[in-house]
Order: sequence, then structure tokens, then C-alpha cells
Amino acid sequence: MAIAIVVLLIGIVYVPQSAARTSGERYGACIIDGSAEYGINADSAVAMHSVMKFPQALYVADYLIRNGLSLSDSILVEKSMLDHDTWSPMLSTFHGSRRFTFAELLQWSLVQSDNNACDILFAACGAPEKVEAHMRAIGFGNIHVRFTERELRQNPHDAIANCSTPADMARLLEWCYAHRHDNEAITFVYNTMAECRTGANRIAAALPEGYALIHKTGSGFPYPDGTQDRNDVGIILHPDGSHLSIAIFAPRCHTDSAVAAIARRCLMRAQADAFLRKMPADLQQKQTAAILKAIDGDNSELMAVRNARNTPPDISDNVVARMITPTMRIYEPRESQGEPLPVLLYLHGGGWTFGSINSCGRFCDAIAASGSVKVVALDYRLAPEHPYPDGLNDCIAAIGYIVDHASELRIDPQRIAIGGDSSGGNLAIATALSPSCRGKLSSLLLFYPVVKAYDDQSPSWLEYGNGYGLDASIMEAFNRAYTLNADPRDPDISVALRSDADLEQLPPTLIIAAQRDILCDQGKAFTQRIADKVQRIEYPGTVHLFITVPGQDAAFHQAVNDAIAFISRR
Repeated sequence: MAIAIVVLLIGIVYVPQSAARTSGERYGACIIDGSAEYGINADSAVAMHSVMKFPQALYVADYLIRNGLSLSDSILVEKSMLDHDTWSPMLSTFHGSRRFTFAELLQWSLVQSDNNACDILFAACGAPEKVEAHMRAIGFGNIHVRFTERELRQNPHDAIANCSTPADMARLLEWCYAHRHDNEAITFVYNTMAECRTGANRIAAALPEGYALIHKTGSGFPYPDGTQDRNDVGIILHPDGSHLSIAIFAPRCHTDSAVAAIARRCLMRAQADAFLRKMPADLQQKQTAAILKAIDGDNSELMAVRNARNTPPDISDNVVARMITPTMRIYEPRESQGEPLPVLLYLHGGGWTFGSINSCGRFCDAIAASGSVKVVALDYRLAPEHPYPDGLNDCIAAIGYIVDHASELRIDPQRIAIGGDSSGGNLAIATALSPSCRGKLSSLLLFYPVVKAYDDQSPSWLEYGNGYGLDASIMEAFNRAYTLNADPRDPDISVALRSDADLEQLPPTLIIAAQRDILCDQGKAFTQRIADKVQRIEYPGTVHLFITVPGQDAAFHQAVNDAIAFISRR
């Protein structure tokens, strides 16, 4: 009894005071490719619950190596020794007694989160304090393990003693990734976590298609109000070979979607930071110079910029893309021979000066691949050779073409949407407001649109005007090129200056914004003007360009899903 009391007191003394959490607080940390870190309350200690089985598994791997044991060595387990009132799928395999290899026990613990398997490993390899000591030895002093699963079932309030900060857990995941080939035991732990199928609606739900997840989930005992602690930590493998270590802790939430939301937020921010680091430092200066030269009559450098952004997109297996006019390409679901589908006329970004139906092709293809929407991309004329109103007139004419050819294109004429990103969003709004298009459009889809073609001196313009994907200097060059023969404050150009009566004519609108974007605040102000018919979503941590330039895959993936859901409802 004395020993038991001492252990309990030690657990209480060493639990960080910041570990007591309340409903609504969220915690997360991520590390992308071993360098850039991003976190939400990342240095606060939070109960791990079954996430604890991950650091335990790393300790067991070390224990086996140090003691000359292998994963195939086994332990005799009597069914009578086990806790029958805990989560333990392995109990169904018993008929009296049987031997389990260390490999089997690790699989039950990591893949199925089996509490008995975890406690057998504690009994065989060392008590919880041994796991904590190993964590300290390899550099993770904020990961605390004090109780077995049986002890926590008997005293659920002690769960907070097995705690970690999100930051240290993300770093431990990164450590595991870096050491995954050191020996057979660590490799086995890493590969076994790749088999984990629990928590399908947590981090996994936030991942774009083609990403892989190596992870461990944890869930607390239900609270009287129906909430539950829901955790998920793992290593995300990107299709391009890069990786991201992420640790999410969501105390007292009702559904797994809270974890997915934090994961999405962390992933968006981390990918945006990586995107900015990879962007050539002088890229926008060169593009700005090319635009200014074209304004003065020499467009040779601008043509080089255009050509660099004009690579034909890959087309999904279930999508057919074909030119329907010399400047319009339609993306259709391959199996779309039934009822006429909604259509989205999509207008690419590029500051009115570059971009093409190819530069937005990945997005158009992804929308059509859903099977529920057709997409028409338009190669409108570009400035400064064709300043306002040439490009706008092309967009208005495209709507007329779609309306006139709806039957042969198998398009629902009552469900014609228009959309665009950045300057393409500006053209989409201006097209929707044009007299010939009013009443013909079912919805308006906008990604970080330009609504004021001049320096508005907003907080976001000042804060994000340099180094965030769209610099103030190139935005001013874009504005100048497009408005060569016009006043930048013409309401057909700076659409935010249209009257309230005009804006009331807009169809239902979805605006998806990048948080760290020079255009963010002008988009917010525009939203307030049409609040009764607009939904605005701001993707946390993101920067300009996620629709047309690869690198912010989580934002792109979410944008596709949000766009499909919005258009399909109209």
C-alpha cells in the first residue's frame, strides 16, 4: 500500500499544472520535412490517452534491442490475468492461455489500441516510469507516462498524468521518422502504425487524395455532457516524397470532426509556409518587370511568363476534356450521358495579364471528376495588349454561348454558375453584374477575388504585401495593366464600389479566402456588403495561389470539396 501511495503522489507532483483542460480548447503541432514548425497551444500539456501506446512502443523497441530479444520472442499470457472490463479485442482470441510474440502485442496495442496488450508490454518490459525515462533519454522531457491502462480505468481522473505537449509529440514522431531504419524493432513500430485504421474521421479526413498516414489515436472516457477527449498523432506522407509530423489533441469534443479541423488548419499553414520557402525570391520582381515592359510596348518577357504557366493539365480517367470553341474548353464527367448537369464557367487568375485555360486546368478537372458538375474554362484576352473591357467582354460572351448551346452541351440552363480566382474572381463578379447576364446565373464562386483594382491600404495589404505569394508591387502592376484605358475606380473594374442596389442583383455567392493574403481584407469588406447572399470561408494559414499553383494541397483539396458542395446545392 505504501508503494502504491508513493507512486500516486509522484504522479501528482510531476503532472504539469497546465494539463487541466476545458471544453473548446484545441491543441496541435506539426513539423514539415523536419524543419518548419507550426502549432496551436503547442506547449501545453494534454492527456494522451491511447496515444501513450506510441511512446511505449518506441520504448519496447529499445528494450528488445538492449536485451538481445527479437520481435518473435513470446510471452505466456493467461486469460485470467487480463482485465475483462476494458477495451481489448485480443480477448476474443483466448481459450485459457496462449503465447503472444512481442510483434503481436505491439500490433494489438498500436493497430487496435488494445489495453490488455499495452499492459502486458508494461509487465514484460518495464513499468510506465521506464517509458518516461526513455523519453527523457532521447530528448523528450514533456512526455509523461505514469499509469497503466488498468490503473487509469480504475481512476479515470488520473488520465492527465499520462500527458504530452503537442510540440514534443510532433517532435517524437519526427524522431521516429528519422530513425525508422535504425533497427528491426523501430522499423516494425513505424510500419505497424501505418496499419492503424482507427480514427478514420480524424486526421485522415483532412488529407487530400493520394496522401498516406502513419498514426496512433487516443480517446478518453466519456464526460457526463457527452463529450470526449479525441486525439490523433501521426506522420503524413505526401505523394511528392515529403512528409509532415502532426499531433492533434482535442479535449471534450462531441465528434471526430474537431480533430480533422485542427489537422486541416495545421496542414494548411505548414504547406503554405513550405510553399513560400520554395518560391524563388526574385520571381515576382521578374514578373513585375515583365508586365511593366509590356505596358511600354515590349511583351517578349511577359510572353515567356505566360508560356511558363501554360502547361496542359493531367486529365482524370473519369473526365473528358475537349475544346468547344477556339477559346473554351469543357471538362465533362465521362459518365454524364443522363440528365443535364450544372455547369461552372471558370475564369483563371493571373492579374489579367497571364494565365490560361491550362493554368486552371487542375482545378477544372477536379471539379468535373466529382461527376456532378461540368466545367467550361475560358481563354479570355489578356492585358496589357487587351486591357479593360476586352477580357470582361469575352467573359460576358462566354455566358451567352453557354446559354445558347445548353442543350447540345447537355447543361442545365437553370444551373449555370460562374467563378474564378483572384483577377478571375473580379471578372466573374463583373460578368454577373453585367446587364446581359443578370438573371442567367445560379451561383457565383470566388477564390480570393480582386474587388478593388488599387492599393486600398487595408491592414492585409500592408501586412501581407511582401513575401506571401502576391506582393503589393506586382498587384499594382496588374492593376495598371488592366486599367490602361480606364479609371481603376470604375465600378465595373473595382466591383466593391458598385451600389448596394447593384450588388443585390448578384446570385448566391461563395467566397473562399486565403488568410495571409494581400486581398483578404477587401474581400471581407465586400462580403459585408452582400452578407444576405454570401458565404465566406477563410482557410487558416493559407496564402494566395492555392487554386492554380501546386504546393498547398490541403487548401486545394478543401476548395474543390467546398466548391462542389456549393454548386450542387444551387
